[in-house]
Amino acid sequence: MIFKTPIQNLSKTEKKFFREKIDIYIRLVEVFCEKNNINYSDYKINEIYDFDKEYRKIGVLSLDEYKNDLKVFLGPSYYCFKKAVSFAIENKEEINHLLYNLNNYERFLKQKEFYLNNKPTVVDFFCGAGGLSLGFKQEDFKIKLAVDIEDVCIETYTYNHPELPSKYIIKEDIKNIIGDVDKYIKGDIDVVIGGPPCQGFSEANRQRIIDDPRNKLYKYFVKAVEKISPKYVVMENVKGMLKVANQVVEDYKNIKTVVNGLEIGYIADYKILNSVNFSVAQNRERLIYIAIREDIVKK
Repeated sequence: MIFKTPIQNLSKTEKKFFREKIDIYIRLVEVFCEKNNINYSDYKINEIYDFDKEYRKIGVLSLDEYKNDLKVFLGPSYYCFKKAVSFAIENKEEINHLLYNLNNYERFLKQKEFYLNNKPTVVDFFCGAGGLSLGFKQEDFKIKLAVDIEDVCIETYTYNHPELPSKYIIKEDIKNIIGDVDKYIKGDIDVVIGGPPCQGFSEANRQRIIDDPRNKLYKYFVKAVEKISPKYVVMENVKGMLKVANQVVEDYKNIKTVVNGLEIGYIADYKILNSVNFSVAQNRERLIYIAIREDIVKK
Protein backbone atom coordinates (compact mmCIF):
# COMPACT_ATOMS: atom_id res chain seq x y z
CA MET A 1 0.00 0.00 0.00
CA ILE A 2 1.11 3.56 -0.61
CA PHE A 3 0.22 4.75 2.93
CA LYS A 4 1.28 2.90 6.09
CA THR A 5 -0.50 3.30 9.43
CA PRO A 6 -0.89 3.77 12.36
CA ILE A 7 0.96 7.07 12.18
CA GLN A 8 2.43 6.85 15.67
CA ASN A 9 4.18 3.59 14.78
CA LEU A 10 5.98 4.99 11.74
CA SER A 11 9.72 5.66 11.77
CA LYS A 12 11.07 9.16 11.23
CA THR A 13 11.79 8.36 7.56
CA GLU A 14 8.34 6.83 7.04
CA LYS A 15 6.69 9.92 8.54
CA LYS A 16 8.68 12.11 6.18
CA PHE A 17 7.48 10.12 3.15
CA PHE A 18 3.93 10.12 4.54
CA ARG A 19 3.90 13.93 4.65
CA GLU A 20 5.43 14.14 1.19
CA LYS A 21 2.65 11.97 -0.27
CA ILE A 22 0.04 14.14 1.44
CA ASP A 23 1.66 17.19 -0.20
CA ILE A 24 1.60 15.44 -3.59
CA TYR A 25 -2.10 14.64 -3.16
CA ILE A 26 -2.83 18.30 -2.40
CA ARG A 27 -0.72 19.54 -5.29
CA LEU A 28 -2.36 17.18 -7.81
CA VAL A 29 -5.77 18.61 -6.93
CA GLU A 30 -4.43 22.16 -7.26
CA VAL A 31 -2.87 21.44 -10.65
CA PHE A 32 -6.07 19.78 -11.87
CA CYS A 33 -7.97 22.97 -11.00
CA GLU A 34 -5.35 25.19 -12.63
CA LYS A 35 -5.50 23.20 -15.87
CA ASN A 36 -9.29 23.23 -15.91
CA ASN A 37 -9.68 26.92 -14.92
CA ILE A 38 -11.43 26.04 -11.67
CA ASN A 39 -11.25 28.66 -8.90
CA TYR A 40 -9.97 26.30 -6.22
CA SER A 41 -9.08 29.09 -3.78
CA ASP A 42 -12.79 29.81 -3.27
CA TYR A 43 -13.77 26.17 -2.91
CA LYS A 44 -15.44 25.40 0.43
CA ILE A 45 -15.07 22.06 2.22
CA ASN A 46 -18.29 20.08 2.20
CA GLU A 47 -18.68 19.00 5.82
CA ILE A 48 -21.44 16.53 4.94
CA TYR A 49 -18.82 13.93 3.99
CA ASP A 50 -17.62 11.24 6.41
CA PHE A 51 -13.95 12.19 6.37
CA ASP A 52 -12.90 9.46 8.80
CA LYS A 53 -14.27 6.88 6.38
CA GLU A 54 -12.67 8.55 3.36
CA TYR A 55 -9.30 8.88 5.10
CA ARG A 56 -9.33 5.17 5.93
CA LYS A 57 -10.16 4.41 2.31
CA ILE A 58 -7.22 6.50 1.15
CA GLY A 59 -5.14 4.81 3.83
CA VAL A 60 -4.00 7.76 5.94
CA LEU A 61 -5.86 6.47 9.02
CA SER A 62 -5.91 2.99 10.53
CA LEU A 63 -9.09 1.49 11.93
CA ASP A 64 -8.01 2.61 15.42
CA GLU A 65 -7.30 6.23 14.45
CA TYR A 66 -9.57 9.22 13.85
CA LYS A 67 -9.28 12.47 11.93
CA ASN A 68 -8.06 14.30 15.01
CA ASP A 69 -4.99 12.03 15.03
CA LEU A 70 -4.30 13.01 11.44
CA LYS A 71 -5.00 16.67 12.23
CA VAL A 72 -2.44 16.70 15.04
CA PHE A 73 0.17 14.95 12.86
CA LEU A 74 -0.24 17.19 9.80
CA GLY A 75 -0.66 20.45 11.68
CA PRO A 76 -1.25 23.40 9.30
CA SER A 77 -1.32 21.05 6.28
CA TYR A 78 -4.40 19.26 7.56
CA TYR A 79 -6.87 21.87 6.31
CA CYS A 80 -5.29 21.80 2.83
CA PHE A 81 -5.51 18.02 2.73
CA LYS A 82 -9.11 17.95 3.93
CA LYS A 83 -10.02 20.51 1.28
CA ALA A 84 -8.33 18.42 -1.43
CA VAL A 85 -10.13 15.26 -0.28
CA SER A 86 -13.49 17.06 -0.23
CA PHE A 87 -12.91 18.32 -3.78
CA ALA A 88 -11.82 14.85 -4.93
CA ILE A 89 -15.01 13.27 -3.55
CA GLU A 90 -17.18 15.79 -5.40
CA ASN A 91 -15.26 15.38 -8.65
CA LYS A 92 -14.33 11.71 -8.50
CA GLU A 93 -15.04 10.82 -12.13
CA GLU A 94 -12.94 13.69 -13.45
CA ILE A 95 -9.98 13.53 -11.05
CA ASN A 96 -9.69 9.91 -9.91
CA HIS A 97 -7.19 9.04 -12.67
CA LEU A 98 -4.74 11.48 -11.05
CA LEU A 99 -5.19 10.29 -7.48
CA TYR A 100 -5.71 6.53 -7.53
CA ASN A 101 -1.97 5.87 -7.04
CA LEU A 102 -2.36 7.67 -3.69
CA ASN A 103 -5.37 5.66 -2.56
CA ASN A 104 -4.92 2.34 -0.76
CA TYR A 105 -8.42 1.11 -1.63
CA GLU A 106 -8.02 1.85 -5.34
CA ARG A 107 -4.64 0.10 -5.30
CA PHE A 108 -6.18 -2.91 -3.57
CA LEU A 109 -8.76 -3.23 -6.35
CA LYS A 110 -6.03 -3.05 -8.97
CA GLN A 111 -3.87 -5.62 -7.17
CA LYS A 112 -6.62 -8.23 -7.31
CA GLU A 113 -5.60 -8.75 -10.95
CA PHE A 114 -2.07 -9.63 -9.80
CA TYR A 115 -3.23 -12.98 -8.46
CA LEU A 116 -5.51 -13.80 -11.41
CA ASN A 117 -3.72 -13.23 -14.70
CA ASN A 118 -1.19 -15.52 -16.38
CA LYS A 119 0.97 -12.96 -18.14
CA PRO A 120 4.72 -13.48 -18.69
CA THR A 121 6.57 -12.70 -15.44
CA VAL A 122 9.43 -10.34 -14.59
CA VAL A 123 11.78 -9.83 -11.64
CA ASP A 124 13.45 -6.39 -11.47
CA PHE A 125 16.69 -5.94 -9.50
CA PHE A 126 18.06 -2.42 -8.89
CA CYS A 127 14.53 -1.35 -9.83
CA GLY A 128 15.00 2.38 -9.11
CA ALA A 129 11.89 4.41 -9.88
CA GLY A 130 10.51 1.59 -12.02
CA GLY A 131 11.19 2.77 -15.56
CA LEU A 132 12.43 -0.58 -16.85
CA SER A 133 9.50 -2.35 -15.20
CA LEU A 134 7.14 0.14 -16.83
CA GLY A 135 8.37 -0.79 -20.30
CA PHE A 136 7.66 -4.46 -19.64
CA LYS A 137 4.29 -3.67 -18.07
CA GLN A 138 3.31 -1.69 -21.17
CA GLU A 139 4.08 -4.82 -23.21
CA ASP A 140 1.73 -6.87 -21.00
CA PHE A 141 4.24 -8.50 -18.68
CA LYS A 142 3.56 -8.97 -14.97
CA ILE A 143 6.16 -7.77 -12.46
CA LYS A 144 6.50 -10.39 -9.72
CA LEU A 145 9.27 -8.81 -7.62
CA ALA A 146 11.12 -5.49 -7.49
CA VAL A 147 14.23 -4.91 -5.33
CA ASP A 148 16.29 -1.84 -4.51
CA ILE A 149 18.37 -0.73 -1.52
CA GLU A 150 17.33 2.95 -1.49
CA ASP A 151 14.30 4.21 0.48
CA VAL A 152 13.45 6.86 -2.08
CA CYS A 153 13.56 4.33 -4.94
CA ILE A 154 11.17 1.98 -3.13
CA GLU A 155 8.74 4.81 -2.34
CA THR A 156 8.81 6.05 -5.95
CA TYR A 157 8.53 2.56 -7.42
CA THR A 158 5.55 1.85 -5.16
CA TYR A 159 3.83 5.02 -6.35
CA ASN A 160 4.50 4.24 -10.01
CA HIS A 161 3.36 0.60 -9.85
CA PRO A 162 0.02 0.37 -8.02
CA GLU A 163 -0.64 -3.03 -9.57
CA LEU A 164 2.15 -4.70 -7.55
CA PRO A 165 1.42 -5.59 -3.88
CA SER A 166 3.83 -3.84 -1.51
CA LYS A 167 5.18 -7.11 -0.11
CA TYR A 168 6.77 -7.75 -3.51
CA ILE A 169 8.54 -4.37 -3.57
CA ILE A 170 11.53 -5.06 -1.35
CA LYS A 171 14.01 -2.60 0.16
CA GLU A 172 17.02 -4.84 0.51
CA ASP A 173 20.58 -5.47 -0.65
CA ILE A 174 20.53 -7.98 -3.52
CA LYS A 175 23.07 -10.17 -1.70
CA ASN A 176 20.55 -10.68 1.10
CA ILE A 177 17.80 -11.67 -1.33
CA ILE A 178 19.58 -14.36 -3.34
CA GLY A 179 19.82 -16.99 -0.62
CA ASP A 180 16.08 -17.18 0.02
CA VAL A 181 14.67 -15.68 -3.16
CA ASP A 182 12.15 -18.54 -3.24
CA LYS A 183 10.47 -16.86 -0.28
CA TYR A 184 9.45 -13.99 -2.58
CA ILE A 185 8.98 -15.77 -5.91
CA LYS A 186 6.47 -18.51 -6.59
CA GLY A 187 6.60 -20.36 -9.91
CA ASP A 188 8.80 -19.91 -12.97
CA ILE A 189 10.07 -16.48 -13.99
CA ASP A 190 10.23 -15.54 -17.65
CA VAL A 191 12.55 -12.52 -17.47
CA VAL A 192 15.06 -11.08 -14.98
CA ILE A 193 15.87 -7.41 -15.63
CA GLY A 194 18.11 -4.81 -14.03
CA GLY A 195 20.98 -2.38 -14.28
CA PRO A 196 23.59 -3.34 -11.67
CA PRO A 197 26.08 -0.53 -10.89
CA CYS A 198 29.56 -1.47 -12.13
CA GLN A 199 32.27 0.88 -10.89
CA GLY A 200 35.36 -1.20 -11.58
CA PHE A 201 35.61 -1.15 -15.35
CA SER A 202 38.90 -2.73 -16.39
CA GLU A 203 40.82 -2.66 -19.67
CA ALA A 204 39.74 -5.56 -21.89
CA ASN A 205 41.71 -8.77 -21.39
CA ARG A 206 43.70 -7.32 -18.47
CA GLN A 207 41.33 -7.96 -15.61
CA ARG A 208 38.00 -9.70 -15.65
CA ILE A 209 35.15 -7.41 -14.64
CA ILE A 210 33.51 -10.10 -12.52
CA ASP A 211 36.68 -10.40 -10.43
CA ASP A 212 36.92 -6.69 -9.56
CA PRO A 213 35.58 -6.26 -5.98
CA ARG A 214 33.98 -2.94 -6.99
CA ASN A 215 31.68 -4.89 -9.28
CA LYS A 216 30.19 -7.08 -6.56
CA LEU A 217 26.65 -5.94 -7.46
CA TYR A 218 27.11 -7.22 -11.00
CA LYS A 219 28.36 -10.51 -9.57
CA TYR A 220 25.27 -10.80 -7.36
CA PHE A 221 23.03 -10.05 -10.35
CA VAL A 222 24.62 -12.95 -12.25
CA LYS A 223 24.16 -15.18 -9.18
CA ALA A 224 20.51 -14.15 -9.03
CA VAL A 225 20.05 -15.20 -12.66
CA GLU A 226 21.66 -18.55 -11.85
CA LYS A 227 19.35 -19.02 -8.85
CA ILE A 228 16.09 -17.96 -10.56
CA SER A 229 16.78 -19.61 -13.96
CA PRO A 230 14.69 -17.20 -16.07
CA LYS A 231 14.12 -17.85 -19.77
CA TYR A 232 15.54 -14.41 -20.61
CA VAL A 233 17.71 -11.71 -19.04
CA VAL A 234 17.76 -8.03 -19.97
CA MET A 235 20.60 -6.07 -18.36
CA GLU A 236 21.12 -2.35 -18.88
CA ASN A 237 24.32 -0.43 -18.20
CA VAL A 238 26.37 2.59 -19.17
CA LYS A 239 28.24 2.78 -22.47
CA GLY A 240 31.57 2.51 -20.60
CA MET A 241 30.87 -1.16 -19.96
CA LEU A 242 31.36 -1.84 -23.68
CA LYS A 243 35.08 -2.45 -23.25
CA VAL A 244 34.37 -5.51 -21.12
CA ALA A 245 31.21 -6.60 -22.96
CA ASN A 246 32.75 -9.84 -24.21
CA GLN A 247 33.69 -10.76 -20.65
CA VAL A 248 30.05 -10.28 -19.63
CA VAL A 249 28.92 -12.52 -22.50
CA GLU A 250 31.37 -15.14 -21.22
CA ASP A 251 30.00 -14.84 -17.69
CA TYR A 252 26.49 -15.59 -18.91
CA LYS A 253 27.75 -18.52 -20.91
CA ASN A 254 29.39 -19.89 -17.76
CA ILE A 255 26.19 -19.75 -15.72
CA LYS A 256 25.08 -23.28 -14.93
CA THR A 257 21.48 -23.56 -13.85
CA VAL A 258 19.42 -26.73 -13.61
CA VAL A 259 16.21 -27.01 -15.66
CA ASN A 260 14.31 -30.30 -15.84
CA GLY A 261 17.34 -32.10 -14.46
CA LEU A 262 19.74 -30.69 -17.07
CA GLU A 263 22.57 -28.22 -16.45
CA ILE A 264 22.08 -25.27 -18.80
CA GLY A 265 23.83 -21.97 -19.53
CA TYR A 266 22.88 -18.79 -21.38
CA ILE A 267 23.63 -17.33 -24.80
CA ALA A 268 24.13 -13.55 -24.60
CA ASP A 269 24.72 -10.60 -26.89
CA TYR A 270 24.76 -6.80 -26.54
CA LYS A 271 24.14 -3.58 -28.38
CA ILE A 272 24.32 0.16 -27.68
CA LEU A 273 20.91 1.81 -27.98
CA ASN A 274 20.13 5.53 -27.89
CA SER A 275 16.90 6.75 -26.29
CA VAL A 276 16.58 9.44 -28.99
CA ASN A 277 15.72 6.65 -31.44
CA PHE A 278 12.83 5.47 -29.26
CA SER A 279 10.65 8.61 -29.11
CA VAL A 280 12.50 10.08 -26.12
CA ALA A 281 13.65 13.69 -26.38
CA GLN A 282 17.04 12.87 -24.89
CA ASN A 283 20.36 11.83 -26.43
CA ARG A 284 21.12 9.02 -23.96
CA GLU A 285 23.17 5.97 -24.92
CA ARG A 286 22.90 2.75 -22.95
CA LEU A 287 24.46 -0.68 -23.36
CA ILE A 288 21.79 -3.39 -23.42
CA TYR A 289 22.55 -7.08 -22.90
CA ILE A 290 20.05 -9.81 -23.70
CA ALA A 291 20.72 -13.37 -22.54
CA ILE A 292 18.56 -16.37 -23.43
CA ARG A 293 18.61 -19.73 -21.69
CA GLU A 294 20.11 -22.38 -23.97
CA ASP A 295 17.07 -24.66 -23.95
CA ILE A 296 14.89 -21.72 -25.04
CA VAL A 297 17.37 -20.89 -27.82
CA LYS A 298 16.99 -24.45 -29.16
CA LYS A 299 13.21 -24.04 -29.21
